[in-house]
Amino acid sequence: MDSLKNYIGGYYNHIAEAQQSTFTVILELVILAVVILAAWKLFTKAGEPGWVSLIPFYNTYTLFKISMGNGWFFILLFLPLVNVIAGFLLAINLARCFGKSVGYAAGLFFFPYIFMILLGFGDAQYLGPKGIGDFRPDEDFRRRTVNMNDFTTSDDSNAQTVDFEVINSDEE
Repeated sequence: MDSLKNYIGGYYNHIAEAQQSTFTVILELVILAVVILAAWKLFTKAGEPGWVSLIPFYNTYTLFKISMGNGWFFILLFLPLVNVIAGFLLAINLARCFGKSVGYAAGLFFFPYIFMILLGFGDAQYLGPKGIGDFRPDEDFRRRTVNMNDFTTSDDSNAQTVDFEVINSDEE
């Protein structure tokens, strides 16, 4: 009788384990879908195609390009011990290029999925690598000229603040 009781009890435990693992798998798939959507939005905010977030290695290259201006830094992730430093630098620069603090960078390093979701779905705007404005190192700034006639001051004194307009020579 005890063996039958153990058999039936074990049978119900297997059913409970199966149901629990099914719930776990569904929960993991939902979390994965949210993380993928957040990464897609993050890449789109940075001016990259969203589908890049789906391709292994290329998404890491692009993430380094977004945050540091040069994607080839991702090779540092393949070096033992250096990869931890490279990951921390990636987190710092990614936080900075979206206008976030070093504390946010620590969150990106230790809890990347949560903070990537917050970056992707939040109101953070992409400021460029290192957070210095909309700058891409592959742009050709040699062709840009400044129209000196557009220099104006708020009053006709020797003010320190000067407003000017950058004109791209390709548009003329």
